[in-house]
Amino acid sequence: MTGYTEQQTVNKILEILVAGGISPSTILAGEKTVTVAGVAEPLAVSTTAKYVTIVAKTTNTGIIKVGNATSQKVQLEATESIPLAADNLNKIYIDATVNGEGVDYIGGA
Repeated sequence: MTGYTEQQTVNKILEILVAGGISPSTILAGEKTVTVAGVAEPLAVSTTAKYVTIVAKTTNTGIIKVGNATSQKVQLEATESIPLAADNLNKIYIDATVNGEGVDYIGGA
């Protein structure tokens, strides 16, 4: 979505989800810290979801990697975010290049 600010992009994605009948009955919010860099961890324990926006913590000095259990290819620097559709937050995996860094997330279920 070239030419849009980050917030405009997130808003547009949410509009599309709601228009498609993906409206949340529950708001999800939390944080995830990666204990050991290089060892991917699920974003959350089994948590039903429809969508989530993952935001790299402002205090991060390294890179956050987002993906599935076997591959985390999307890279986020501090304050960068990615919106995702997922039926469960335990299917999204987070890794970091620095021990103890992580993400905040907000979404709907």
